[in-house]
Amino acid sequence: MKAAFKRIGIILGLGLTLALPGIGQATAQERFSVEDCERRSGQYMDCQCIADREDELREKESDRLYEVNLGRIEFKERTVANYEERLATETNPSRIKGLQRNIEKNQKEIAELKIRPDPASHNPNRLYGIVDSEGTCRSYDKTYADVEGGCLTTSTKSMGDAAPAFCACVAENAATEWVNAENPRTNLLNIRVSARRTCQG
Repeated sequence: MKAAFKRIGIILGLGLTLALPGIGQATAQERFSVEDCERRSGQYMDCQCIADREDELREKESDRLYEVNLGRIEFKERTVANYEERLATETNPSRIKGLQRNIEKNQKEIAELKIRPDPASHNPNRLYGIVDSEGTCRSYDKTYADVEGGCLTTSTKSMGDAAPAFCACVAENAATEWVNAENPRTNLLNIRVSARRTCQG
């Protein structure tokens, strides 16, 4: 009976070891899914574009995080120096141990900050934020459909038979400008308004 419990304990212990990555280590994430993107992303995202650029985007995220981490090293080094200065004059055994632990902890963190994050470790959802901040991987077709649908909803009563042609013009202009906008913060609402003015002549 004791042997059985011992075996269960070993299995559970091994399972926990495998399930929990070491401190500072990032586990590899699943690859980006076009199907999941189509279900979850915003209306204007070109999911295939993101998938095609996945490796490039993951490398960009590693570069960004690495730069951020390197910027944190100086603060950590000052923290270590402060602990070492206190340790040099500390006589209380308990406080000495605490300071030593803090020094070791921060030195380990400094070593980890100097390692560039593995591109495979980034959550695929992070890729949405990258293309959004760049203003890239925008879908012409999705934008066209959404703008046209919204236009028809608001213009059919007032414009009658002229609404379809007018809204097609608005959708084409808005989608084209949205996809090709150089400024990633370009507001689609402003583009819609501008497109309507253009198509009204």
